[in-house]
Amino acid sequence: MEGKRKAESMEEARVRHDAPPQGLSAKRERLDGALVIALSRSYEIAHRESRRLVAEYGLTFTQFEVMEALLHKGPLTVNGIIEAVLSTGGNITVVVRNLEKRGYATRLANPEDGRSFIVELTDEGRTVIEEVFPRHMRLLDKALAALSDDDIETIIGLLHKVGHAGGIERKA
Repeated sequence: MEGKRKAESMEEARVRHDAPPQGLSAKRERLDGALVIALSRSYEIAHRESRRLVAEYGLTFTQFEVMEALLHKGPLTVNGIIEAVLSTGGNITVVVRNLEKRGYATRLANPEDGRSFIVELTDEGRTVIEEVFPRHMRLLDKALAALSDDDIETIIGLLHKVGHAGGIERKA
């Protein structure tokens, strides 16, 4: 009886977490795992030098990402920043607070929603990110130099398939 309850609770957990059915082939399990690891490693390798670069400016990589989002998208709410950099609310609140302390960002009351704030770059923050961002892009280009434009377009297309299959909508 104990084994049956354990099996039922494992199946319930699998269903709750949208886990794949038990019938996955060993090859598919291996490939899925290898792909996720390769994506993660590639992301880390592509950003390794950029992490060092932003550290030279006394920034964390998340602070850099927030500043880059504000540079390219303009003023955003905290929720807008969370969507732009794929982070959590608590983390972004701390990041924004630290950027404010450094004089790189400011929070203004949101005229459309008094419960939220609009975050924008200060002149000093804009100067810093406009200096760092082009250097970051050169480092990314160097890290991805082995890929042709066609390779990159193919990878982007394939990753969009993954995003759509996972219910993730692409935000421009």
